[in-house]
Amino acid sequence: MTEERGLTLAMRRLFSTAAMILIPAMTVLITADTALRYLASMPLVWAQDVAGLLLLLVFATALPYSWPGGFHVRMDMLYAKMPVLWRDIVDAITELSALVIGAILAQQAVLQTMHAFANSETTPATKVVIWPFSAAIALCAALFCMVMVVKIADTVRRHLRANG
Repeated sequence: MTEERGLTLAMRRLFSTAAMILIPAMTVLITADTALRYLASMPLVWAQDVAGLLLLLVFATALPYSWPGGFHVRMDMLYAKMPVLWRDIVDAITELSALVIGAILAQQAVLQTMHAFANSETTPATKVVIWPFSAAIALCAALFCMVMVVKIADTVRRHLRANG
């Protein structure tokens, strides 16, 4: 686990709490829908749409949670054998790439949120309003970008301290 402080630690706590709410909520919703469908022939017609949107939120909240904790995928066998300079270079490239992807995701989610809000967009089958979910994804992606900026600054500081 990497050293955590301030904003990064607060965001990880926030998103772990979100996961502790979202995942059980999805489980209860899917269980209730299944039970009602098979035991009473009364399915919750909106349940599949909402469960899908909640799953998307779980993914979005995992982004800013996983990176600072080191839960992302990395080739540890190769990485551990690299000289420190090469590890710093790999970290910088990876973190910059993640920042760019996070920024694109945030920008697209903001555009989707504005479009969905302006057009009162809903899910096709059950008419669940989409814009709050898009806005939450935009917020998570923006927070992920903040995490990546902190990680990049930490990598640069660590490199300068070791070689300065």
